Amino acid sequence: MRRIMATGPATVRPAMRNRLRNIEQQPIERIPEIGVPTLVLWGDDDALLPVDAAHLFHAALPNSELKIYAGIGHMPQLEVPEQLVNDLRAFLMP
Repeated sequence: MRRIMATGPATVRPAMRNRLRNIEQQPIERIPEIGVPTLVLWGDDDALLPVDAAHLFHAALPNSELKIYAGIGHMPQLEVPEQLVNDLRAFLMP
């Protein structure tokens, strides 16, 4: 992955899309078996993975919370780091 990232955005995007296509071959039916508390964080302006996927994960995870960031893309940890950390703290230390 480091090699791909070093080549720049023109290479990264196709490589990530190819990787995401392979997700369809993963056993997503096993997601409901994840019983630990899970915080699903998603930007509603994510061009790589649409926000609809966040709702699917949230619905499939029996013990999850969903936080959608308005106007944020695929990397909320970089786009709104303070908000994300605050949400993570609230989730981990209620």
